[in-house]
Amino acid sequence: MKDLRPARITKLALVAVIAIGLMSPGVAALEPGGSFVDDNGSVHEASIEAIADEGITVGCNPPVNDRFCPEDSVSRGQMATFLVRALGLPAAASSFVDTADSVHEANIGALAAAGITQGCNPPVNDRFCPGQAVTRAQMATFLTRALDLTPLDPPDPLPAESPNDLVTIGTSNWLYFTETVEQACVPQSAYDRALAEIAKAKEVVSRSGRSFVYAVVPNKAAIYSDDVPGWDGSCAEANSDRLRQSLASAADPARIELWDPFLASSDRLYFKHDTHWNGTGQALGSELIAAAAAPGVWDQLDLVSSPASRQGDLAGLINVEWVIDYNDVTPTLSGVDPVVTVEPITIVGRPLVTYASPSRPELSSSPTAIIHDSFGLFFRNKLGPLFEDATFLPTFSHPIPDAARPLVSGSEQVVFEIAERNVLRDFIGTGTAGHLAAAFADDFAQTPVTYDRDGSLVSFDVPGGDPGDLRYLIVTLDTASTVVLHDLYDVIIDPSEGAWPNEITPDASRYGFEVMDTTGPTVIPLPESITVTEAFVITIG
Repeated sequence: MKDLRPARITKLALVAVIAIGLMSPGVAALEPGGSFVDDNGSVHEASIEAIADEGITVGCNPPVNDRFCPEDSVSRGQMATFLVRALGLPAAASSFVDTADSVHEANIGALAAAGITQGCNPPVNDRFCPGQAVTRAQMATFLTRALDLTPLDPPDPLPAESPNDLVTIGTSNWLYFTETVEQACVPQSAYDRALAEIAKAKEVVSRSGRSFVYAVVPNKAAIYSDDVPGWDGSCAEANSDRLRQSLASAADPARIELWDPFLASSDRLYFKHDTHWNGTGQALGSELIAAAAAPGVWDQLDLVSSPASRQGDLAGLINVEWVIDYNDVTPTLSGVDPVVTVEPITIVGRPLVTYASPSRPELSSSPTAIIHDSFGLFFRNKLGPLFEDATFLPTFSHPIPDAARPLVSGSEQVVFEIAERNVLRDFIGTGTAGHLAAAFADDFAQTPVTYDRDGSLVSFDVPGGDPGDLRYLIVTLDTASTVVLHDLYDVIIDPSEGAWPNEITPDASRYGFEVMDTTGPTVIPLPESITVTEAFVITIG
């Protein structure tokens, strides 16, 4: 796993700080010039020219000094000289025992005299460590002192034990959704069924004449496991590795690979105090999804960063009021301002959202339905602007409401996003392929099915079919009031054949069940207050 310690600052990173925040008023980035031979083409070249023009840097290879070494790490001694020149501090004698042989000694003394540094070996602090690389954390302290900023009190410490079983407290103030770190060991057959269900969902969509791509988002614990208590050798670690390997072994061209890019990234991609990915993770995930769903569009857009904040959902569950500040990233295109419509349709308490953009050659012209879980709530503003027509449905494991079906059936491609933790728990158990079959049923030949009710039992006389066919029983239900059904996942029908929703609303709703056995009628127990208004079978393949 990645090293999550504070990263070292490169000279480019320090240049950005100095050029933007520390130079005298009126000093601006200069046009790229010829001061140094090794910064040509760098996005930071103008800023490098600016601090060279101000005398803040003279180069890295004296006495020639025709190089800046932009990718080198910055030592603490170099940092002292940069800051002293930028701030115009007077030279002073150094009291540190390890600076006598440093060319930066006078500037280190000046930095200490100004109270910007105290030393590198507390509590004695008789050393400065001028040759060590300065970390980002150290730089934050240096700048706070240099700019006379007010240090903020650190957040309240986390409790020793989590007061909520849903939250696991890790090390370094990391919080995790307990379900993702205490998954019970499950047999390989469960993963085989997950892959089979994904394949069926793909078959349903593809046979309806639409394209299909999907992405499984790794759990936070899978990417940042160093701070997960008891992760090594646990079933959770084994399960995550097994799912990743199962997905990779399927070699499905419709699958969008996220695991490897996430593990390889040097950026933090998830919130420490929330279940989900942060703005950087959302942008990386969106870029990878866009490469499959809207090829070539992402690279043509400008990425605009803006400050954002949210209350961490995991912190909230343990009554810790930590607000997460982060940078959100939104792709934009000059002259394109998508019309965003929040539809009066809610699915599991979340609204359906559509994006409509003017026709532009840079954008994808394929009407797209993006079916997602809670992770997808964060990337709507990133993927939406890439399409002329995009519909976002937070309904990966729930039936698609009748009112939303025209928006989905009018699409030309389906993008499917699901978090790792939901693959086994929800994807199989709620028969997602069946929900898609119900949504696209009008695109297939339909065979009417008769049915009889005897109290709470409804018998559907499903006709036989070829063993190799993928067939779904499509049933439309209606009720006078909302009916909540409990514990029906195992009662009504085996999860491998599709399962029942746990709530049926007053609006007529259509559900799909995979037909696995045609030797007898399919019997489903239903409360007598629910009416069956339609039943037919569709054949896929």
